[in-house]
This record gives sequence, C-alpha cells and structure tokens, in this order.
Amino acid sequence: NHYSKENPILAQQLELHIVGEGPQREDLEALAKKLNIHHQTVFCGRIPHPQVPKKLAEFDIYAALSRRDSESFGVAIIEAGAAGKPVVVSDAGGLPEVVVAEKTGLVVPRSNPELAANALKTLIENPVLRKQMGLQGQQHVKEHYTWLSSVMTMENALKSVIDNATRVKKSA
Repeated sequence: NHYSKENPILAQQLELHIVGEGPQREDLEALAKKLNIHHQTVFCGRIPHPQVPKKLAEFDIYAALSRRDSESFGVAIIEAGAAGKPVVVSDAGGLPEVVVAEKTGLVVPRSNPELAANALKTLIENPVLRKQMGLQGQQHVKEHYTWLSSVMTMENALKSVIDNATRVKKSA
C-alpha cells in the first residue's frame, strides 16, 4: 500500500469497488483482509444493467485488468467512457480496442501489476488528467459508439463484403 506511507490522508480516501460475481470472490475477500485493505474494499456483487450508470457515477477511475485472452469487446469500458470516467485496462483480448491510449485511458501489459499500479497512481494523483481523459472518453464514445454510428459502421462493413463478393464473382 504505497499511499499509507507517502500520503496517509490520501490512502484513507481511496476505495476499491469490485463489481460482479464469480468464483474468485472469496479469494479476493481473503486477499483484501490479508493486505489490510478490507475496510476500503467494497464487493458490490452483480449490478443490474439499468443501475450501471448510477454505479459508474460513484467512481473516479474505472479499471479492467484482466489477464485472459478470452476477454471480449469492452462494452463496460465504453459505458465507463460514456460516464466520463478515465480507464485503466490491460492489453488482454478486446479491452484495449475501445481505448485511445493516453487519451481516453491507459493500457498496461496484462501480467505487470507494477505498471497497472503506476497507471492507477498517475490518475489518482492527477485530477486534471482524470477529468481530461474522462471528457475525451465521453467524446470518443459519442463519435464511435452511438446507436447511429454503430449502425453506419455495420452498414459500411456489409456493403464492403457485398462489393468484394461481387468483384470476386465477376472475376471468376
């Protein structure tokens, strides 16, 4: 716990919220006790989708630090961006696909907890950077992930597939 020595007042203000359910919950609860951060760790459980924006509004930073290649497209990262939250994500699976590195959030190697901690520390210690990345995240979501832009992206992809199929058929 870096801040308990360097900045004990800040250390007392930090909270870790772990959202979701799964088989690792008991292990994470035990780890929080072992690290003596259990009094600042909130296990939220599963959040119904309509309540996600309200939960995100409680956060200053959103982190998704998976080590699994099976991580799919980062819908939760887009939701955090829409809520104006800077993100810290690992380079696992589809998580970094929805982050503009150093603009809407920070991307760290999946198996490097030190770099993840440094990224979080950077955002904790720089409220101006947090705000700037959050605003840029909102703008990025508005430009690339609204319903209309998603439909237009899908339409363009389908047109491209049809055009390519037509060219291949004509050349055969």
